[in-house]
Amino acid sequence: MKNWIGRRVTILCNDKLHSRVKGTLRKWDEHNEWLVLGPHDLKLPFGEVCTIRLLPEGKNAPDAAPHSVGYIMKDKRQFDNAVLFGSEVMIWRKDRLEAYRATLSSHNAETVTLSDGRTFRKAECTCVVRSLRGML
Repeated sequence: MKNWIGRRVTILCNDKLHSRVKGTLRKWDEHNEWLVLGPHDLKLPFGEVCTIRLLPEGKNAPDAAPHSVGYIMKDKRQFDNAVLFGSEVMIWRKDRLEAYRATLSSHNAETVTLSDGRTFRKAECTCVVRSLRGML
C-alpha cells in the first residue's frame, strides 16, 4: 500500500459519518492501523475501511448516479442487495407510484419496509430498483 501514497482514491467506509470519501492518500500507518486522506487530513481507522479504489489520473471520477432504466426485483438476493447498498427503489401498486427514490431498510418473504417506516406487501406491489453507474 505504500505505492498508493500521493494517489487520488475513493474510499468506502463502514461508519455512518463517512460512507464514501475522495481525496489524496497522504499517509498509511500499518503499526497504528490508520490512514490519512487529504486535502483535509481526514484520519480513518483500518477497521472502518471497506474498499479503496484509484481515481483516474488528472481528473475526478464522476459520482455514481442511478441508471435511467430499472429492473423489477423478484429474487431474495436482489432485495438483500438493495438493502445492503441503499439503492433507490420505486414501489408501484398497479399503475400508481407509491414511493419514488425510496431506500429499503429491511424485507422478509412477504413485506418490504422503507427507511421512512412504510411497509408494503410484496404480493400487492412491484419493486423496481435502478442500478448505479459510475464509481462509488
